[in-house]
Amino acid sequence: MQGPRGTQKSERNPGEGRTRLSTPEEGEGPLLLYDGACALCSGAVLFVLRHEKRTTLRFASLAGPVGLALLADHPELRGLDSMLWVEAGGARVLAKSAAALRVASYLGGLWRLAPSLLIIPRPLRDLAYDLVARHRHAFAGEASSCPLPPPGERGRFLDARAEGAPTVFEGISEPEPY
Repeated sequence: MQGPRGTQKSERNPGEGRTRLSTPEEGEGPLLLYDGACALCSGAVLFVLRHEKRTTLRFASLAGPVGLALLADHPELRGLDSMLWVEAGGARVLAKSAAALRVASYLGGLWRLAPSLLIIPRPLRDLAYDLVARHRHAFAGEASSCPLPPPGERGRFLDARAEGAPTVFEGISEPEPY
């Protein structure tokens, strides 16, 4: 069933904590929604950009136009203090530890072993995730500004491509290599 802005309404999978959600541009790669005001979260995005084997993952800030549109269409996701991994085509949304482990798996290499932590019951994994999430600003501080991705990667950041969004990359000097 269709919701506003062409997204699909969510469908809970009982017991799995997963939600069906359509991304703004179905047919493209998965989407990682993150807290753009958090230095730890922004640093994690830069870590992914440095270490990924594929370049199919797209990014959006939870507080940006794409994140706000998705959260408006899916109120059950509001209030989650978590990054969100939206599978390509919106087949499912992973949150908290499941999202973090999916990011690790996406990186490939030795990171593919991280999902072996799925043997730990989700409530315990999410408890550890929540502990880090609750104190992330104390651990890493606030992001003084949103880190700029390398020029070749900027198209993967959906907030910059959102209709009506300011073109945040115009007129900005190139960032230092990370």
